Amino acid sequence: MGTIKNGFWKLGFILSPIEFSSFVKYCEELKIKFVLQKNENIYEEYQKFYNSLISENIPKNYTTQGNISYININSFVCSLNYENNIGFMINPANMVHWPYYREAVRIHFWAIQLTLQKGVSVDKEDDKGKFFIYEDIQLHSPNSYPLYQKISSYIKNKTKPLRVNAHTIDAIEEIKPPVRISEQVAVDLANSWIFKNYEFEILSYRKK
Repeated sequence: MGTIKNGFWKLGFILSPIEFSSFVKYCEELKIKFVLQKNENIYEEYQKFYNSLISENIPKNYTTQGNISYININSFVCSLNYENNIGFMINPANMVHWPYYREAVRIHFWAIQLTLQKGVSVDKEDDKGKFFIYEDIQLHSPNSYPLYQKISSYIKNKTKPLRVNAHTIDAIEEIKPPVRISEQVAVDLANSWIFKNYEFEILSYRKK
């Protein structure tokens, strides 16, 4: 442990609202406090995100430009604070760009991800002037990463990696985004307008 290149540990996932509620309660048992930017109700805000994603109707924020469809899902962002340690963030996962025959589908904010920074900025000074470096977070907040692992394990035990079949021009392509979903989410996504309209087939929980 010492000077490092800064980055983040990340775990992308989607839980149903009921499962997310259980996740929040689990974190609270670990003395983790969920904080939204404007002090909104966390369960209501997550429900908005989830409903926007799995809606059976055309998304409100849906546009097309040429052969590209753009869909914006209601984003969900909150911080997870842990006593006097460096905490975590839950923020939107990166946009996905999935094929649909000769078209493409870009979905913004379609999943959430748990993140923890790997480094801490530390100010330094030498004969050339002031500068900063990144030091391993475990030097400054030794409880943060073990707790991140514990939370991640909880999520992984409730989910599987998302695997989706999508249509290309002349074939079917299996897509493996860095996101995990629960079985209930798989059911809800399969019935959503997005997945039905673009013929995305979820493979994650398909019986062999």
